Order: sequence, then structure tokens, then C-alpha cells
Amino acid sequence: MTKRDFLKLVLSGVSAFSAGSVQATPKEPARNAIEVDDVVFSWRHMQQHLQCHFTVPTAGWLAIGFNDRKGLAGTRFLMAVPSDPTIQPEEHLATPPTHHPVGSHGLQPVIRDIALTYQQGQAGLALSVPHIIQQPRLLHLNPGARAFLMLAWSRAADYGHHSAWRRHFSITL
Repeated sequence: MTKRDFLKLVLSGVSAFSAGSVQATPKEPARNAIEVDDVVFSWRHMQQHLQCHFTVPTAGWLAIGFNDRKGLAGTRFLMAVPSDPTIQPEEHLATPPTHHPVGSHGLQPVIRDIALTYQQGQAGLALSVPHIIQQPRLLHLNPGARAFLMLAWSRAADYGHHSAWRRHFSITL
């Protein structure tokens, strides 16, 4: 199976991207997507939520996060380890130089519909996040909104391990 075939399989098989979804094919790339360094991130809007999918070549953790300003501080993100189903996904808040689960900040998790895949060294993470997050500060993720996206992954499954790859993107949703 080629990498492209695997990516098509992951995108078509994740429940969060069911019928009518944005899918990458050799002839028609995903409409709302970022592809860099063997990393693929795509998104679409459904009802009052932003649905996201992240694929990366690692057996370690993956993280997808959003912020209303440039930089890591204040980024609200989900960490997950698709290769190890015993490690539960966790929603975190970045407070550099560290990050902790949102519950330790008195916040409720808002990320839902989490789906994980892992096959032949490729990890996939799909999730759904509300268009508006009220805490710790107001964050708009509705269509047309400008936001700062954080994508990261690690070779290790330990959430305390530093990322091997992390990028921040200014995007229009």
C-alpha cells in the first residue's frame, strides 16, 4: 500500500469524515488542507463545529490546537496516541514552558468526536471542536474566521516528551 493509498483510506474511513466529506484523491486535493513535511491536516465545517483530520508518520503522540493569537501560550489543543489505545486523548492548555489538561485550569473539555487510526507507521487523528470556545478567552473557529493553528507530533507516546515536529500556521477557516 502506498502512502497516498493509506491517506485515502484513513480519510474515507474516519467516522468524522463521513459521506460528503472533503477527501484527498490523486486528481482532486482536499479543499481546506495543509500538506507539509509528510503531514496532512484538513478541515471542514459541519453545523456549529469545525471537523479536523491530522495524519502524520509517527507511533508517538499527535496534537492539534487553536489560538486567537500568534504563539504557543493560550493554545487549546488535543493530544492523542493513535498507536496505543490504552493512552487516553487529553485536551490541554499551553502555559509555556509547559501544558496541562484543561481540567487543571478549571475548564471543561470541548473537543469531541475523537477518532484515532494507526496503520503501517501512519497515525491519524480526527476531532470536532465547537465554532466558539468561551474559555479561557473567546476563540472563534467559524467559517471565515482567522485563527492560529498548532500542529505537532512526537516519536514518543509520553505526553511529557517534547515534540519532534511542531508548526504554527495563521489560517482562515
